[in-house]
Amino acid sequence: MRAPVVGVMGGVQCSARIADLAERLGQALARQGWTTLSGGRPVGVMEAVSKGAAQAGGMVVALLPGEDPHEATRWATVAVASGIGYARNSMNVLSSDAVVALPGSTGTVSEIAYAITYGKPLALLGWDAQPLTAVHPPFFQQVEEVVEWLKGVLPRAEAQSAFTRIHRDAAAGQDS
Repeated sequence: MRAPVVGVMGGVQCSARIADLAERLGQALARQGWTTLSGGRPVGVMEAVSKGAAQAGGMVVALLPGEDPHEATRWATVAVASGIGYARNSMNVLSSDAVVALPGSTGTVSEIAYAITYGKPLALLGWDAQPLTAVHPPFFQQVEEVVEWLKGVLPRAEAQSAFTRIHRDAAAGQDS
């Protein structure tokens, strides 16, 4: 059974507070055994969440807008070059079992809209004000609150995939 995938969306530029939240979210997702997916570039929320997840031994998928997988953050476990620009925002959401959106600009707002359109569980983390008034996704300020919410909306994996176990053991310096 595959690990649940949590898509983490957010700005190319972010404050130190938001970068810290994203990094801690990545760590928390990895500790749960969930795969972290982002837009994969080495900037902003994408870099911070990827770093946190990778440093905690998690699987990190970078779904890039361009044609070169080498443009991914160095923290990516898997880099996918889509070659379709911002149209890949739809792929980010469709490839996720749940979406957490940190503050961002139009790209992030489009991913929020796709999550709503496709009926994906959606939470907002670190926003000073809710960016949406027509819908009411849960709104959090703490990583721990998001993790508890995700536990309720993501399917529980009865067994981790062999790849996930091997990857986690390798990151911990153990042999399988």
